[in-house]
Amino acid sequence: LSGAVFDLYKKDGTKLASGLTTDAKGQIKVNDLKPGDYYFIETTAPAGYQLNNSKLNFTVEFQETTKVATVSATNAEKTGSVVLNKTDSDTGKALSGAVFDLYKKDGTKLASGLTTDAKGQIKVNDLKPGDYYFVETAAPAGYE
Repeated sequence: LSGAVFDLYKKDGTKLASGLTTDAKGQIKVNDLKPGDYYFIETTAPAGYQLNNSKLNFTVEFQETTKVATVSATNAEKTGSVVLNKTDSDTGKALSGAVFDLYKKDGTKLASGLTTDAKGQIKVNDLKPGDYYFVETAAPAGYE
């Protein structure tokens, strides 16, 4: 992931660098660190991802041949929710018992048999950013 921004600290909490941004390969390279213990803290997550603010510890060892210490950081994609409200077109009254399928924009079915509750609602959580649509598969009793 490119565009993640990190600060670099010594183990004792001394900030050594800030604004270190991952490149197109998702990497940050820091040269000329003396042997010792360090950590990165992510300060800005890439667009569409949640911030991972845990300490990412690593050690630079004394060595006679060059050895690169590596640290891995992961980010979870941000997710959102959708609420569908089913109402009577004349009265505006909430309608329970309507059944829907949920699809991604490309036509991939994500869920089926989603039924409106007593408030006439269906709530779907943990959707990744993108375009979606509902298709009604069964109307409530007495409705088309």
